[in-house]
Amino acid sequence: MDRLGVSIGISLALLVTVPLATEGKPKKGAKEPKVEQKELVAVWPSPLDPGLLDSVFSELPFGKGTEELLDVLQLRLEEQIKPVLKVAGSPRERDAMKEAVSNSVSDVRKSFEEFKGQKTPYAVSVVADEYKDNVGEGLMRYPYATNHAYFFFSGGKFWKMLLCLEGDPSMAELVQKGLEKYGPAADIYWADEEKKVPLRAQWRDGTFEVAFEPPDDVFSCKRLVWVYVPEKARVMQARGTTAGEGGSGSLADDLLKQITEEPKPPIEPKKEEPRKEPKK
Repeated sequence: MDRLGVSIGISLALLVTVPLATEGKPKKGAKEPKVEQKELVAVWPSPLDPGLLDSVFSELPFGKGTEELLDVLQLRLEEQIKPVLKVAGSPRERDAMKEAVSNSVSDVRKSFEEFKGQKTPYAVSVVADEYKDNVGEGLMRYPYATNHAYFFFSGGKFWKMLLCLEGDPSMAELVQKGLEKYGPAADIYWADEEKKVPLRAQWRDGTFEVAFEPPDDVFSCKRLVWVYVPEKARVMQARGTTAGEGGSGSLADDLLKQITEEPKPPIEPKKEEPRKEPKK
């Protein structure tokens, strides 16, 4: 999920995580011990469930369809306003809150976009590399405060969620919270040699692959991504059935061509040769 244009700081941070090649080097002629890889088994709810970070996203129906997701999302939003409803001053105020939840879910439903090669705003957005055209993929968008949640579908099934978070908390605070909720990361990169400022992290189990990634040079939001492992192989197989790589749409392709292609010289009109007079 790495994107182009990542700052030099990330490259330096990667160096911090790479051990010296001479450390733990076996003696000449000695056999290297075999490390058995434990098979990861899908567990529900997963210890990496996004609801541990934000209860609105608790146990979302990954692997299910759009309506199942919308039903659970509405339920979670209604759970969020229950404490407020108890102290609301009037039935009218309570009805207004319930209506706001329904309207929000309705807006998410209307936001569904299937990627069939048409020009969309997503082609030049933070999710441009997260989908592919003409393979049955689509997404729905849920805006909240200054943030956005993107729900990705393939073959009608919900398989990935990306949170685009603006402002506070900082990237270091998000990674630290992830370490507290999810435990030690499979991969973690630091912004400093003292390993006090975490920059990005990844976790994985049999249910989710999770990545917390910092903003790049183009988009300012921090990206938190959950990929549903039981659907990932099917999605990758579907993407392999069409030519081309990457997920950007036709608008991004047009912009790239404008930048990279050399301008063609103008076609000059063909000069007419002077007419020859017939010999007398």
